[in-house]
Amino acid sequence: MQKHFTLLLSIVAFAIFQFAAPLSAVAQLDGLGVIIQVKTKSGTTAFTQGSCGYGIPATTATWAGSVTEGICGQGKWGKDSLACAPLSNSLAGNIGLVRRKTCNFSLKAYHAQQAGAKAVIILNHSDNLATEDDCFIIGMTAGDSAAAVTIPAIFASRGMSNYIDDALKAGELIEICFALPTIKNGTAEFSYATPVSQHDRLGLMTIEYTNRSGADQSDVIFKADVIDPTGLVTSFTTAVPVVTATAADTLINFDEYDVPALEGKYKVVYSVNKYTESKDTVVREFVLTPKTFATDNLNITGSIGPSDAQFGTANLRYQTAGMVFTGPDGFIASYASFGLGNAAAIAVGDPAADVVNVILYDNDADENGETDLTDAGFGDLIPVAYVDYNFTAAEPVNVPIYVKLEDLTGGVAVTLKPNHFYMISMLYDGNTAGSGQSLAFTRTSQVPYPQFTGIGLHTPLFLDQMYSGWNGSTVVTRLHEEGFEPSSTKEHPRLSDSKFNITPNPANDVVRLNMELAEINPSVAVSLIDFQGRVVSTQVQRNFQNGQISFDAKSLPSGAYSAWIRTSKEGSTMAKLLICH
Repeated sequence: MQKHFTLLLSIVAFAIFQFAAPLSAVAQLDGLGVIIQVKTKSGTTAFTQGSCGYGIPATTATWAGSVTEGICGQGKWGKDSLACAPLSNSLAGNIGLVRRKTCNFSLKAYHAQQAGAKAVIILNHSDNLATEDDCFIIGMTAGDSAAAVTIPAIFASRGMSNYIDDALKAGELIEICFALPTIKNGTAEFSYATPVSQHDRLGLMTIEYTNRSGADQSDVIFKADVIDPTGLVTSFTTAVPVVTATAADTLINFDEYDVPALEGKYKVVYSVNKYTESKDTVVREFVLTPKTFATDNLNITGSIGPSDAQFGTANLRYQTAGMVFTGPDGFIASYASFGLGNAAAIAVGDPAADVVNVILYDNDADENGETDLTDAGFGDLIPVAYVDYNFTAAEPVNVPIYVKLEDLTGGVAVTLKPNHFYMISMLYDGNTAGSGQSLAFTRTSQVPYPQFTGIGLHTPLFLDQMYSGWNGSTVVTRLHEEGFEPSSTKEHPRLSDSKFNITPNPANDVVRLNMELAEINPSVAVSLIDFQGRVVSTQVQRNFQNGQISFDAKSLPSGAYSAWIRTSKEGSTMAKLLICH
């Protein structure tokens, strides 16, 4: 669809606008699509950036060298594999291998560089099996000697680390190459999983191409092979008469694919006629499901959340969201689903604190065909459905939780517009609990969505705080169609409208929430959520029954807000309010 391609262009503008400062400072591997090839006697295995592959130096600080051409060398351990002190053995001409722990990443890389390594791989040997699986990776922060590190440095997942270590323990000599692909960032759909009722013509087939030949290329032919669930292959080609020697990250667009209404997995295989190595083929997948939208890959691998320090920096709030794009016939939403990884450690036994807020936002409220997060000035996100979920310490770990959505627009059903963008959001506010500990949401391995300048549509979106270092994860935020039958649900008590009112509404200087509850509640918490989905203020009252909770509105921009009200004994709700100056 033309709208799809228009969105891609707007995402480019959004990414550059929002992240120009930090991205311009990063000169390592981010966005280059570097492939790490590990060659053993049994063959070659390729690892990519992200879940189950490798992580790069964190984008919050500049350190480590760039990969401007292919780098190959024998993989060799530093004699002191922790590399917290200068190494006594030479790594000259080799890819240095060191282990995680004890000292900071940049110091390890510096010691490998001093020993002559061309590049360094920090292997994850961690035994934190309760919180880290084989796909866990880290965005490595800078520390000692970071400014002096000029060689490339990466962090290997435990799966990648074990693959390398097992070959070395078997006495093999292994070659490791940092390879630069010619094509990357293949796109295939907005969501990994889309209900079959919402299938449409696929107008989102693109790749980015870089000419690495050193000379102008003629008659360059790009190919996209789409393999449907029956095995049928439909091929598309795009021919470019001349690609200049200096062409980099050129966007290649393919014709639309008329997706058949078949449930199951689809693959899109991208290739180019000038290069035939495996590193120059990109595969993307998407799935048509009976009744589920999902930005994750439907294979739960664990959970993810910010560190307690990051959580504190974000005012004790953790929010994540995933994009949904409806089909030509529209959509009636029934349930949302997500999962929790550490409820037992977080729950305090207070329903006003142990709660996840689920909101379905209209993400194109101005009807201009683009997501409101890419509009100039960022358009309003309008809540259309909502539900709260009270979790307990007995919550099953990383098991899908299904919650019934309640329409906020006055309708009986949650009816979504055709060919329209929405966003399903999960929010935890830790101010009521007061422990300073962050909730962890269930995740899958990272799903490669459309990306430009390193920013993806579904990375996922953190509306309240842009956390970094998500260890190659995609958070589970799913939306289900009417008729979907969940395995189990739990009713959440709704606070009666008769127990509160907001005055004045619209407000200018102050917002007053007047409450008359049936009994004393150990906790009453109220958060104001703005028109970009961010919590801008939270107040918590203890042992509260009747009275007034006030918010200063003078410093808040004019617009539509939501008051998220939760009580220990009488339920929770959301109410609309306006601030007008």
